[in-house]
Amino acid sequence: MSIDPTKYADPNYFKVSIKTPMAIAVAGGADSGKKAFCDALTARLNKKYATKVALISLTQFYRELTPQERIDYEAGEFYTDHPNAFDLELLKDTINSLLSGKATVVPEWDSSNHTRKCTRVMEPVDVILVEGTLLLYQKEVRDLMFMKVFIDEDSDERLARRVRKTKVRSGKTLTIKQVLMEYVERVKPMYEEYILPSKKYADIVIPRGIENTIALTVMSNRIEEYLESRSVEQEQKKKEIIHSGAAEILAQTVNSSYKNIPK
Repeated sequence: MSIDPTKYADPNYFKVSIKTPMAIAVAGGADSGKKAFCDALTARLNKKYATKVALISLTQFYRELTPQERIDYEAGEFYTDHPNAFDLELLKDTINSLLSGKATVVPEWDSSNHTRKCTRVMEPVDVILVEGTLLLYQKEVRDLMFMKVFIDEDSDERLARRVRKTKVRSGKTLTIKQVLMEYVERVKPMYEEYILPSKKYADIVIPRGIENTIALTVMSNRIEEYLESRSVEQEQKKKEIIHSGAAEILAQTVNSSYKNIPK
């Protein structure tokens, strides 16, 4: 694991406002284990915080294809890891809404047919894990993140994972030959042109993904520390509201008592 020390020179860097959710970007190449890392990270958090951590994926923000792009996709000639394949404006709006503490409509994507199937409402959370290949590509998206992580997995391992899992396009299972051709002709070029160069923007570079238990421990400890801070402030706010209400009732009671004193 490598960490860019310049990001943390300011002692206030880790003092996230406990009124604002923490957004963490987990980027890396296709099949590098980004989602698995996020799942492992969430599993390591204390159970009492589990409902306050949410995961969204960049693949939920693919845009709908034009008729010609649909033809290209059906032929296996559409670049699904190109920045133009995504609705990054919708992604930014969604993250901004979640950061403002609002219940937010989030799209759901049908990966087999490459089309949006529905939406769901995500309730306000304390930590937002956002995983995807190109999360560090656009500055406007990077600027929304409190922490930016890049999973640096070996290219041979990423290809092996791609071959092992079932790959479906438009309801049809791809052959190993088709998977390999797709990787060589479209996945690998997009990684080298857009994804790998964005690694320089990461605050933390993590090799080996979920196998890197030290990185998982460091990140989970930091998130738990933040969640504990939020929990403490929320309890303090409740007490302040209760005390304020009790004081108001007492004042009203006293005033009422004075009115009943005979003159």
